[in-house]
Amino acid sequence: MIFRKTAIILFSLLIFLSGCSLKTPVDIVESKNREEVQNIQTGASTTELDKGGEEVFLANNDDKIEDSDRSINDDGIVKIIPMAQLPELTLEPQTPLTKSELEAIISSSMLTPMYFDTFRYQVREFSKNPSRLVLDIGNTSEKTIVIKDENLNFSLLDRDGNEIAGSKLQDAPISIPAGQVKRVVLTASHNDASYVSLNLNGIRTALSYPMHYEEGKIVDTIPYDNSTTVFTTEDLEGVKFLVGERPRELIGNGMFKAMVNGLMVVENNKIGSVEKGDGFIALVKVKMANTSQEEMKIEKIISSSEGILTNFTEKDMVTLGKEGMPFIIKPNEIVEGYVPIKMGPREIGPYGIVFYTSNGNFLFQFVQTYTRF
Repeated sequence: MIFRKTAIILFSLLIFLSGCSLKTPVDIVESKNREEVQNIQTGASTTELDKGGEEVFLANNDDKIEDSDRSINDDGIVKIIPMAQLPELTLEPQTPLTKSELEAIISSSMLTPMYFDTFRYQVREFSKNPSRLVLDIGNTSEKTIVIKDENLNFSLLDRDGNEIAGSKLQDAPISIPAGQVKRVVLTASHNDASYVSLNLNGIRTALSYPMHYEEGKIVDTIPYDNSTTVFTTEDLEGVKFLVGERPRELIGNGMFKAMVNGLMVVENNKIGSVEKGDGFIALVKVKMANTSQEEMKIEKIISSSEGILTNFTEKDMVTLGKEGMPFIIKPNEIVEGYVPIKMGPREIGPYGIVFYTSNGNFLFQFVQTYTRF
């Protein structure tokens, strides 16, 4: 079942790629009208061009004119503005996940809220050793929600099938009145507990620790090849990809090895061709080694967010300065850099980052299920 769900999501992502593989970046992401009206929590705002061609933000809530590119230095390098925490969970109307979307979820989103008919939640913390999960849960029904240990618990079985997690819901039972949000803390006495079951108001779903069970490292350029054991796929044009599904999951084909080695959420409105829109931007740190004797060239980087593809070009990468990923990697060289991706206000897949390179192609999928680290 998990294989089928994974294949469906991968197939969806690669259909998008197939349809856009011969298009220019402008074809992939249409430029927004400069007079587009945007709705934000504090009020409506309009993006326009001033006389000098600079984009400015006209906010009607306090009549303050603010330069939308204030995070760009004089040399054109973006000043990264880390977000102290993920956006607060609100009770504003949102479309709940459909049955098919729920069935396709491999693991809960760590970066965006999960919306259901009568409640929603946002992961605030998920750690292991010690095992601890912190959720903000919002009640969008008309009745008080009561959460007990049987509704939210860590699960870990020994070889005989006995439950050994030692799960404990702090301050249980927890009552959340209609129209309120409460922070809930779940712990486990067993440090290896990493799977959480949630059964609430007819919704059965699960959360799992977001890091790969065997965290990889890139400390040398010794060839690494797990192309016959790691998940692989290809698009409709026959282009093959290695697939990474978790942070610090090492993938390689003997000519390169790569993994996600960090993730930061930022306040920036725009980085290169990636705009935050009604969500926010996450910077995914990718570490890569050219394990061949030939120069490795990144031909194209595409991020997929809510079904929209963004071609992040070498010119865009320059805006990140030394924090960006180089497009040329010398033989036996290790590099590391950020790639931006827009995170929407809710989990609508596929979210992923795709690399086309001269040494082979690969993608990191389910980015919304990654945690900040």
